[in-house]
Amino acid sequence: MKNKEILEKAYNKTVNKNEYGIKTGFESVDMILSDIENGSLITIASRRSIGKKAFAMTLMENFIKNNKKCLYFSLETSEEQFAKRLLAQYAEISLSRSFTNRLRDVDIVKLDSALQELSGLDFDICDKTYLTVDEIENRVYECDPDYVFVDYLQLMSIPDGVTVTRVDIFYEIMKGLKNIAKDKGIIIFVLSQLSKAIETRKDKHPILSDLREFGLIEEISDVVIFIHKEEYYDPNKRGESEIIFAKNKFGSVITTYLLFSLVIDKFVQQVIS
Repeated sequence: MKNKEILEKAYNKTVNKNEYGIKTGFESVDMILSDIENGSLITIASRRSIGKKAFAMTLMENFIKNNKKCLYFSLETSEEQFAKRLLAQYAEISLSRSFTNRLRDVDIVKLDSALQELSGLDFDICDKTYLTVDEIENRVYECDPDYVFVDYLQLMSIPDGVTVTRVDIFYEIMKGLKNIAKDKGIIIFVLSQLSKAIETRKDKHPILSDLREFGLIEEISDVVIFIHKEEYYDPNKRGESEIIFAKNKFGSVITTYLLFSLVIDKFVQQVIS
């Protein structure tokens, strides 16, 4: 009976893809991750100021709009700053005006609407610094979310008993997060920095080896997503961001393209080729 149930589940996921997978708000990303399973660990990585936090927050916004509960561990940003950024992003107003108190009347109207809508959506923010895997596990069991975001890996606390190398430290953290995802049947997104070695190359596109300074992240991750913006290196190339699936246990290793609005600090739509 158990084998029959497993086979029927695999059959249903194969012939009814639209009912499964993940709803990120971007059709191309959903297609690439159409076979993703609960229990997965997804790493989102980029160099600083490229947009990994904006990408993660855009995903979270789209998840909660689809009645999925999210838990966001904001190790770098305070709860208040995170909420302010989320409100501005949801309202699609200038992040700069929001943070410098230069709001226009139309901005306030949009923020009022965003506040009302976000207040009815299901998400939790935890801004405790230097979290341990055990603390994340306890909060996950308490909140029972569908999706978890850890922002970001290099700010997590060293696990007890791990005193050898950075590689060992991050390996144990990632292994612990993967176990939480699997045990709870949820999807965890982990944000990560990249090695500075990328800046020494002519081609600035990230590759999996750019993660290895922090342990075998790609080995434990089910999916590794790199974000690359050519405009970071060439100001003449603006707007388009490469979403690079460098590892994908559930499908193709492929690149898709999204448009990023610097003004509202948000990924807004996919590029139609």
